[in-house]
Amino acid sequence: MSDIALPSSVAAPAAARPVAVTAIRAAAAVSLHVAATAVLAWVIDPVISETAFWAWPSAVQVEQFWLLWAQTTAAPALVWTALVLARAASRRRVEGTWSALSAIVVAIVAFALAVPLIVLQVPVQATGIALSSCILAACAGVVVIAAQVAHDRRAAAARGAAAHGAEAAG
Repeated sequence: MSDIALPSSVAAPAAARPVAVTAIRAAAAVSLHVAATAVLAWVIDPVISETAFWAWPSAVQVEQFWLLWAQTTAAPALVWTALVLARAASRRRVEGTWSALSAIVVAIVAFALAVPLIVLQVPVQATGIALSSCILAACAGVVVIAAQVAHDRRAAAARGAAAHGAEAAG
């Protein structure tokens, strides 16, 4: 018996709402990305990280930290989320592996755009955006793997329940 023939309580709703399921996965990846980028920016920022160990940073330093963090986090996350949701809507299916691969494409494009932005001295955190895009790709990969593991566990539980039901009936 193949997995296709087994009934699943989760497969039907997920297939009926692919954009919603993809949006939930994208929100999970972006949440991980936001947290990881905040921690990394706090550790790397020389002003904030050095003063955090021996004194509270000033309000100006914290404001600069949040500006840096927002600038480096928002751009890749918005571009990637738009790509993933547009593909899920157009194909009418939950996006899994493609979401992680598209995050890698966003990271490659961010690195390619960082060079001219740095050379032209555009007042944008180009290096931070490129590094943040790599973190986003890793977070998207973690979410895809976690979703696949959860799916496999649900399928195994459904097979076990079907086998147990067949034994009880037979």
